[in-house]
Amino acid sequence: MAGIERTGATAIALLAAFACGAESVSVQRTREIIDDLVAHDFGAASSRYRMYESEVLSIEAAPVWRRALAHSDATVREWAVDALSRIGAGEDVDRIADLLDDTSRGVRQQTLDALIRIDPSAATESFGRRLESSVPEQVVLAAQGLAQLGATDTVLAILQRAGDSTLPSSTRGALMQPLAALGDPRVVPDLVDLALDIEADVQLRRLAAEAAVAIDTADPRVALRRLASANDDYVRALGEHGLELQ
Repeated sequence: MAGIERTGATAIALLAAFACGAESVSVQRTREIIDDLVAHDFGAASSRYRMYESEVLSIEAAPVWRRALAHSDATVREWAVDALSRIGAGEDVDRIADLLDDTSRGVRQQTLDALIRIDPSAATESFGRRLESSVPEQVVLAAQGLAQLGATDTVLAILQRAGDSTLPSSTRGALMQPLAALGDPRVVPDLVDLALDIEADVQLRRLAAEAAVAIDTADPRVALRRLASANDDYVRALGEHGLELQ
């Protein structure tokens, strides 16, 4: 009986060891990729990722990627954000969202894409909050995310920030592309007003005119005639050319 018990215990131990070994494969593969990234051997990291994708994007690998979110290397953080969004555990949504504040622009952009992938609803909420930020980069990032989500119900909020003179002109100008991408004709009159505002920065006026022209309206000639009356040669040319095409 004792021999049977020892045999059973040995079998259980072997099974446990096998299970631990199987789990450690995912962890080991993930750590190897991170080591490659730290060494800036991106070719090896990409190759290893492709070869062992099922392991490094498994739920067993998630704890390693979570720790990597705080890594000093920005590339490691980028990969960690992307990997966790592909693993898709709901508990990681808030962790990922925190990296919208990362010091690296690349990490912030990766986080934008990752949030949209893992939870579009949470992404819309997060971007909506950040649109009200006093940090110019966060305002632009939020608007880009909302445009990527096609969140047309936020277009007036983006327009409001675009008209906010407390923001740098470069930031306001960067909001023209998301407004054009959302394509809501309600914003066209305000964009034309901005394009004709002689007190506004030249580049901002021109970006506003380009956005206004890019958005389809029921009667584009209304906006085009106004642009064609501009003192700015570039804005006036946009209006005149648009009228010629009507």
